Amino acid sequence: MMTNLSIYVHIPFCESKCIYCAFSSFVPSKKQVEDYFKTLWSEISKRAKGQCGKIVQTIFFGGGTPSFVESKFITKTLEIIKNNFSVSKDAEISIECNPNSATFDRLKDYKGAGFNRISFGVQSLDDNLLKFLGRRHDKLTALRAINDAKEIGFSNINADLLLGLVGQNKQNIIDDINSLVDAGITHISTYMLMVEKHTPLCSLKDKKKYLMSDDDTVDLYNEVVEHLSKLGLYRYEISNFSKSGFECKHNQVYWRLGEYLGFGLAAHSYIDGKRIANSSCFEKYLSQKNAHRTHVVSQDEAKEEFVMLALRTREGIDLKKYQEQFGVDLLEEKKEEIIELKDFIGINDGHLVIKPKEFGKTNLIILKLI
Repeated sequence: MMTNLSIYVHIPFCESKCIYCAFSSFVPSKKQVEDYFKTLWSEISKRAKGQCGKIVQTIFFGGGTPSFVESKFITKTLEIIKNNFSVSKDAEISIECNPNSATFDRLKDYKGAGFNRISFGVQSLDDNLLKFLGRRHDKLTALRAINDAKEIGFSNINADLLLGLVGQNKQNIIDDINSLVDAGITHISTYMLMVEKHTPLCSLKDKKKYLMSDDDTVDLYNEVVEHLSKLGLYRYEISNFSKSGFECKHNQVYWRLGEYLGFGLAAHSYIDGKRIANSSCFEKYLSQKNAHRTHVVSQDEAKEEFVMLALRTREGIDLKKYQEQFGVDLLEEKKEEIIELKDFIGINDGHLVIKPKEFGKTNLIILKLI
């Protein structure tokens, strides 16, 4: 019997580092790009062994900025995956792109290679905010990239948006959303701007003056949820909204604790109850010597992950599935915590869910339950 598998490919290269970015990425030399892909292709081929009997349902190229490198590197990587794995003919195959590097020709190459979903790192359509964030594109470039993707034949198009910057308000966020939906996007991912350690934003002495208060950010988030719903994009996870049929299948694998292989620098995998983390050191990854570490997930860790990931989704925690998997009733196991959170959570059709108006407090609720 065939089992499902997903694949993530990390491309750690960018044209420049954004002020808020804590991901494993850097500006490379030409040689670093070439050396990296040689190692990546070797890793894919070697790790494919032992994955017989599994069919790949989703593939996701993330970064970094996959569209930063020449398209030949991306298309060959996808070709190697297809040659080494059983990939479903209906597989969702996504690639993250920055509007400034997602040229018409590169998008056309992606489509020809088999990619069928594009995710654009738009972040904002306010040129002043984009400049502050360190983004290399402007509003017109972002809308041009989306139009090009549509013209080439992509119908499954996501745009990322950041929330939480001073200067943002209900009207300009709604204007951004309206422009993106009018341009043809079918999915929006919203992210609260976080001050991560070791980022340029964190090093600013007056960084707080650039950020909204938590309460204002939650209020803005709730406005976004309401407006997107009016436009036919429903929230199926705390940060993700889509038109019907355009949910990101790859991300759903993560939230449902499905199995996935991660290839590339700092990529993570979850296979057979084990988490595997590739090295985040570029030189160590290239050497492929002790380039990853393996961790067997304990029962307590598995419970926490189940609760944390499921509560982020609209469906919430499947109480029957939790009991089947862990042999315990969650409502009894966390009785005191659930009573304490009664104003924020409820039971709906056998699922423990966060009440719609409280989704902006999801992280606080999760911390109480794990």
